[in-house]
Amino acid sequence: MQPVSADVPGAEEFFEASESAAVVSQQIQQMLDRHASLLYIYTEGYGELFDVEQFNEMFGLVPDQRSLQVEYYRNFEHTYRLSNHREMVVDRIVRWYADRFPIARR
Repeated sequence: MQPVSADVPGAEEFFEASESAAVVSQQIQQMLDRHASLLYIYTEGYGELFDVEQFNEMFGLVPDQRSLQVEYYRNFEHTYRLSNHREMVVDRIVRWYADRFPIARR
């Protein structure tokens, strides 16, 4: 295996955060105050996130399973290149959407 060169940029350079965690937290809270429903899905694609609790640590917001949901898919690659991983994530998003916007019964 070839060693990584010091010239290779790290994740923070590829995925620069344009806002601080405090600003992002405030923006999320503003959406929640307007009764928005949010679903955040994280994977092991980045070394900084290891479980759902880190969302609270980063933003000071506790997921509540209604308006703010956070999912963490351990052993999933962030581009969902495995079809069963894609299916699971799409299924989760569809269920989240259906819970919030149920089809009206006639």
